[in-house]
Amino acid sequence: MKISTFLSTLLAFFGFIAGANAQCAAGEVAVTVDVTTDTWGYELYWEVTPEGDACGVNTLFSFGNSVVGCAGGGAQAAANGDPGAYPNNETTTEDLGCITAGTCLSIHTVDDYADGSSVLAFTIDGIAADVINCQGAGEITTFCAIAAASFDAAISVGSGAEYTVVPVTQVSAPIGSSATITNAGSSDITGAVFTSTVYDGAGSVVYTETSASIALVAVGASENATVAGFIPTAVDTYVIEYSVAISEIDGEFLNDTIMTSLVVSDSVYARDNGIATGTLGIGDPDGGQLGQSFEVTSLDTLSSVSMFISNELGEMTGLPISATIYDVDPTTGAPLNEIASTEAVLVDVTQDSVYTCAIMNGLELSPGTYVVVANETGTNITLGTSDAIYTAGATWVIFGGNPWANSEDYGFPVAYLLRANFGEVVESTVGVLENTNDNRVNIYPNPSTGKFTLDVSGMNTTIVDVNITDISGKVVMKKSYNTFNGELTTPINISSVEEGIYIVRVNGNESIVKRIVVSNK
Repeated sequence: MKISTFLSTLLAFFGFIAGANAQCAAGEVAVTVDVTTDTWGYELYWEVTPEGDACGVNTLFSFGNSVVGCAGGGAQAAANGDPGAYPNNETTTEDLGCITAGTCLSIHTVDDYADGSSVLAFTIDGIAADVINCQGAGEITTFCAIAAASFDAAISVGSGAEYTVVPVTQVSAPIGSSATITNAGSSDITGAVFTSTVYDGAGSVVYTETSASIALVAVGASENATVAGFIPTAVDTYVIEYSVAISEIDGEFLNDTIMTSLVVSDSVYARDNGIATGTLGIGDPDGGQLGQSFEVTSLDTLSSVSMFISNELGEMTGLPISATIYDVDPTTGAPLNEIASTEAVLVDVTQDSVYTCAIMNGLELSPGTYVVVANETGTNITLGTSDAIYTAGATWVIFGGNPWANSEDYGFPVAYLLRANFGEVVESTVGVLENTNDNRVNIYPNPSTGKFTLDVSGMNTTIVDVNITDISGKVVMKKSYNTFNGELTTPINISSVEEGIYIVRVNGNESIVKRIVVSNK
């Protein structure tokens, strides 16, 4: 056990007694903390103060790298071997002793690199209590030493919740089919069941079922419970309610029910919840790739890839971004063969924006697992991440001659705000790289009323496909034309569209992009 800073003047007030394994006095609880570090455990410093006090004020306990201290968040000055530094990727148990029941404390966590992903798991009298996920440069969390109820069943979501948005064509597994029941009390519980209830977007119950009874769950133990679950067949937002009941009177009702949601869309596949809690990039001069896997359960066409780019410092402004699609090694799940790539789009000055990169003519995918990655070209791409949902082994990164690895191998258990879009090919327009200097395709007059001439020359193909989209990506015209010796002159009429900017793609042996302005109608 590490040596802790301790204020003896507060002994009487807080009722601390050294050694949580000793018998605590009446009205006190024993508190321990399991500290699980990431790949850079030496970056973590944390301390305990009376509730409301700042870090360093009336400090009761301090742990971890003292070089970091209260003011070291983001300083990037820590190193292995610093005084008190935690080992990497290990769990260390810290003993806070006996604390007067009901006492609330402030837990200050500080990360030297401002990207903390270590975990502090508190136990009270040997029963799991709060969990603090260390994030950012530094955070303050309130912990209250409250003894567990005699009978307390807690429910958590079981497997099958790794996606937040699924295309209706890819829904194959039931939702709400499993949950984990944990005995969070101080006595055994009996007759534990969980009920799964699924609501559609209108709030109507479309499914409900209660699991078989579990005869006994011992103190601190967990048991999985299952029901058939519900397979959505329509595009909608579904809310899944999981609730637990036991034969005894449950002394803590706040952990008896949890709710999750799943969006069944017409096209989007996502692992994130739409809220960026951080960003990641490689920052290597040679660039790299980072992304995640998606399970395709039925034949479908991947039409584009969307990604959240923070660009908080403006370093990505004017730079191209794109995505690459891989099949996977059947043994390791790692990306194996590149099977397609998207068009590039340019990042603009706007911060926290979503960009969609189209796959020309779409990519038909058979059932299987595929990895979709964002391509970084030497500047930190600032790809959005979410720590609200995470699936081990789902994210992938490669850079600097290293082999493919999961993001959590580098200490980042996250999901990327990187989405695969299936279905009808709807092409991106935001930031599309226009071939302004390519004279093989000309449009005139431009601007026009929607009636204009398309002139193509020097294309090494007998057929060209002409796709015209609005700025939202909606296809307004799609037609194939025969060329004569690679040349084509033809009138185009899209005069029925609204005024605005439209994207004209001419696809032959290569793709050339032009813009047309429709106005003065």
